[in-house]
Amino acid sequence: MAFITADPNGQAAWGGYSALDVTGGSQSSFINNQIANMHSAGINGTISFGGAAGTDLSAVSGQTPTALEQQYLSVVNTYKIYHLDFDVEGALQGNTAALTTQAKAIALLQQQEAANGTPVTVSYTLPVLPTGLVPGQGGGLNVLQIATANGVNISRVNIMAMDYGPGFDQPGNPGMGTYAIDAATATHGQLMTLYPSLSSEQAWSMLGVTPLIGINDDPSEIFTLADAQQLTTFAIQNHIGELSMWELPRDTTGTLGAVDAVDGSGVAQTPFEFSKIFEHIETGSTL
Repeated sequence: MAFITADPNGQAAWGGYSALDVTGGSQSSFINNQIANMHSAGINGTISFGGAAGTDLSAVSGQTPTALEQQYLSVVNTYKIYHLDFDVEGALQGNTAALTTQAKAIALLQQQEAANGTPVTVSYTLPVLPTGLVPGQGGGLNVLQIATANGVNISRVNIMAMDYGPGFDQPGNPGMGTYAIDAATATHGQLMTLYPSLSSEQAWSMLGVTPLIGINDDPSEIFTLADAQQLTTFAIQNHIGELSMWELPRDTTGTLGAVDAVDGSGVAQTPFEFSKIFEHIETGSTL
């Protein structure tokens, strides 16, 4: 579930709306009921912080690792969900101070909850290119380096295989399935370098891949059903740890040809056809 960001008072809130504050927003019962239903169905779930919009909690003026850790702890205690994702993109990728505060807070949370017998697992969701995570300040690789240097135990690195931009959206490009595979392969190599103790199999297991199904923000980038089949086959062959998509409400045609619509992929498909392809990773069955 996503995204938790800072409300105008710097408090953890869904979408940054005060009415959806984690601890007592006037409309927070809607979220609470959804998560209760998930628990009843045996779904543990993941809660994601950050995203492309709003103010990340780590970037709130005057934020400290200790205060931020308490914000994260309030989310864990409220929802009893122990896997947290941190979606770091845009300007936050270049904000070393905020990323350091974030990493220190996450490490504190992991230490505290491990001592309490409720360990918290952490993933990072990061933009990527077919060449891998962008190095240097402002790139995804630097986000992982800061997190690791400050003691964060990262279980998964989830790459957003989408919206690659100029240089990759030219006529005759090899296709979004191939680009996603290239991005995964390059990131796998970066993880092997960042964590030298990992085996190749462990690095693949640490990796997640999330494409934007259908027509991306750039209409020349279209992730098709054939791309989904290609990526799923690759994920099964390499035992990739996670294969997901942005996003469930888009897993239907909606308006054919619509660019990055919220209610459809814009491509001809049956409802939930992308989901049915991706779920093969759970069974390892061939397509």
